[in-house]
Amino acid sequence: MHEPHPTWLALAALVLLGGCSAPPPGDGTSPNILLIVLDTQRADRLGCHAGPPGLTPFLDRLATRSVVFQRAYAQSPWTLPSIASLFTSRLPSQNHVHTFADALPVTDPTLADVLAAAGYATGGFSANSMLGPSYQRGFQAFMAEVLLPVSGVTDLVPARAAHLRLDALDWVLGLPEAHRHRASFLYLQFMESHYPLVPDPDLLEQVARSRGHPTPELAVVHAVATVSDSFAPSPEDVAQFVDAYDAALMTVDRQLARLFADLERLGFLDHAVVVVTADHGEELRDHGHVGHGTALFEEQIHVPLLLSLPGQTRRIDVEQVVSLIDVGPTLLDLAGIEPPMSFEGRSLRATIEAASGWWGGRLARAVGAEQPAGERAAFSELLAVPLPGGGRLTSHTRSIVLGHRKLIECVDRDPEVFDLWLDPYEREPRTPDRDDVAVLVPVLERLGPAAPAAPGTLDRDTEARLRALGYLQ
Repeated sequence: MHEPHPTWLALAALVLLGGCSAPPPGDGTSPNILLIVLDTQRADRLGCHAGPPGLTPFLDRLATRSVVFQRAYAQSPWTLPSIASLFTSRLPSQNHVHTFADALPVTDPTLADVLAAAGYATGGFSANSMLGPSYQRGFQAFMAEVLLPVSGVTDLVPARAAHLRLDALDWVLGLPEAHRHRASFLYLQFMESHYPLVPDPDLLEQVARSRGHPTPELAVVHAVATVSDSFAPSPEDVAQFVDAYDAALMTVDRQLARLFADLERLGFLDHAVVVVTADHGEELRDHGHVGHGTALFEEQIHVPLLLSLPGQTRRIDVEQVVSLIDVGPTLLDLAGIEPPMSFEGRSLRATIEAASGWWGGRLARAVGAEQPAGERAAFSELLAVPLPGGGRLTSHTRSIVLGHRKLIECVDRDPEVFDLWLDPYEREPRTPDRDDVAVLVPVLERLGPAAPAAPGTLDRDTEARLRALGYLQ
């Protein structure tokens, strides 16, 4: 594996994006990398992604000095295949992670593998207890937090953001001084927006009051998430769930503000590349259900994606379609590390430079950067559904987004096409016309035929964790 070279590419990005608030890294250094995943967080609830105002004050401030990818897509609408794609820059059909019983193949190098081999210190902290040993490869320290009791809640819940933040800070404090400021990779996965929703009580009350609603009862909120496919909850019950979901986002936003303040005091963010994204979204009765892992509609696969470069001082919006499989190659590019041949994604550095203004093209040519070569498609797959017995709430198997057109491939009927400009909520599917067949179908067919996966066999411990997370009854 190639050793990291001096971060002159990162320095070029600083100049490009409007000046430095801190001195550039010294020769021979590599930037720290902070990768944050907000589990189950759909994009359209963040203010910086045109969501309801006031829910994400910290993330909205971060966006003012970040590249904001407005059209980022997860490769699956549930955690394990999506995180596998994020870590390996490969599609679920390529790394064969389809069910809760599937492990990440040892033949697929992960982002952490590559960074560790290049001399990075690597630490990961996930409140999602489903990330087992195969997802932890390449991390010198990894903690998949256990389910914990929370005051006032009868069930065990995933570790809260405050708990995760303190564990991560302990890891940073234990780093050698040289790694505290350079060549460290910190991965964090928060579970606030995932069932069971347990937001900070003051924020739950604040959200409901601002909308003229009574404060949600968590028992009702949990019932909506676990039984809404058996019967239709009332509009009032759904409103309670949405209020709790938004308050959970406010809760993690509050903890992120504290985390970043602590990391700044420790110097970890002095020369850091920061990414905030999600593994998938959450349906809020958009198409008749509550939850995720059931369909390839926008609310489940369109995710937030912010990338902040060292010293960046202004916001850059990117409207091109991008994917989570692009995150790993981009981070390696910014660290000056060559990605493995197995990585399917592309570095987004040239896309960022092209979106940054007229001088971006000049700088890219000066340093030999490759310019974006037309629109790229985003692929998502749902080859096995995380439900008891593998039953499907929808027949979706694969989707492709190319420009403003989206095609969803189904098991038992013809593909459906949506125009996301004219029909952003995907209410009016149509059969592919001649132009769709000419443009979209060949791109999808490059993946080969869809091969729905059979549910794997689960052990008792996995079943217990799935039951706690609402996947099993």
